[in-house]
Amino acid sequence: MYFSPHMKKIFFALMLFFFQTATALQFDGDIVKLAGKNYIFVKSENKKYLLSGASPIVAMYLNKLNDGDFVSIDANKTANFTAMNVNSINYVGLRDLLGTWTADDQFCYTFNTHTDFSISAQIGKTCLINQRDDYTYLINPNSQQWVMLVAGQFSSYVGDVAIVGKKNVEIDLYNSQTGAILRHLSLKKLSE
Repeated sequence: MYFSPHMKKIFFALMLFFFQTATALQFDGDIVKLAGKNYIFVKSENKKYLLSGASPIVAMYLNKLNDGDFVSIDANKTANFTAMNVNSINYVGLRDLLGTWTADDQFCYTFNTHTDFSISAQIGKTCLINQRDDYTYLINPNSQQWVMLVAGQFSSYVGDVAIVGKKNVEIDLYNSQTGAILRHLSLKKLSE
């Protein structure tokens, strides 16, 4: 079978693309913003890498993150091991969301890590942490807002998250099966 030089180039480019996609690895770390560029600090390697999006959508999502936010990505390191080409974003962690928040519903919402939070009853300014329900969550980027996937022991939800400021967060929770709005939460950061 004969391949023209042009077909050989296309074949080589496709093979390189599939090889890079197939060899993408998962990396986790904190976003570092320097001179208008996005870097990831990978703690397990104690090293910082320049990030570039494999597509304009991925680049847009990376630009939405703030300094100190967490990101889990599938990426390939460049040949000189100073940068990563990001194929996809698995989930993000918003630094400003961490901590304890209160709402008008007399509950405390404590985001302990980028993947788990708890809800406990509130009396005055005290959160009753020994009476809490634990949940896991993931935040995914979207062009309009951050999308939160929440799972509890007996229920799951989908929500939209908006960081209004350092002390204000808005969350709309939806029924994950019907899409109906279940509740709107206006959270205020509890003074620590």
